[in-house]
Amino acid sequence: MFYNLFLPGGIGGDGYKVYLLNKKHHIKMLTLTKALLLDRISGLIALLLFTTLLLLWSTFSKISYLIPLGAFTLLLTLYPLTLLIYKYKFKAFLKSFTRTNIKALIVQLLQILCAYFIIISLDTHADIIDLLVIFLISSIVAILPFTVGGIGARELTFLYLLELIHSDVHIGVTLSILFFIITAISSLIGIVFIKKF
Repeated sequence: MFYNLFLPGGIGGDGYKVYLLNKKHHIKMLTLTKALLLDRISGLIALLLFTTLLLLWSTFSKISYLIPLGAFTLLLTLYPLTLLIYKYKFKAFLKSFTRTNIKALIVQLLQILCAYFIIISLDTHADIIDLLVIFLISSIVAILPFTVGGIGARELTFLYLLELIHSDVHIGVTLSILFFIITAISSLIGIVFIKKF
């Protein structure tokens, strides 16, 4: 997490993680890379699951009937498709499929709870479900290596999507910035581990 603060996208620290695990445990780089890729896939799948669940009850579902239809279809196919990917491309990791995905769901649920409590603290009249949907979409966007640490990607996502539903953009951008600050502060412990290794 510490490296993700100043490397491209929300996955910049994964390269360091592969290097460190290889150095400490002498596991093949390809095996580590696959394991980290699956870790990211499980996190993305959990994000998509929660996003589509909340999307069904959001203002966005009223924009077009295709949005709830697409969300419902994704809900039904998400985990079966992921299981097929594991079965045919990552067979060695198949036995950890359930455990890995349950842990990913827990991590993303904690992230949603953090965002929820930030929204409550802002004492806003904006729709909480809409803000959480955009927060989850912005988390997916922040993974892409277009910005350093996802800075700007989250905020732009809030800006465009809140404008789309004619809601207050300031609340969304504030939520995004506060979440980043909390993440940055909690990730600073990584400095200790840099010195250690």
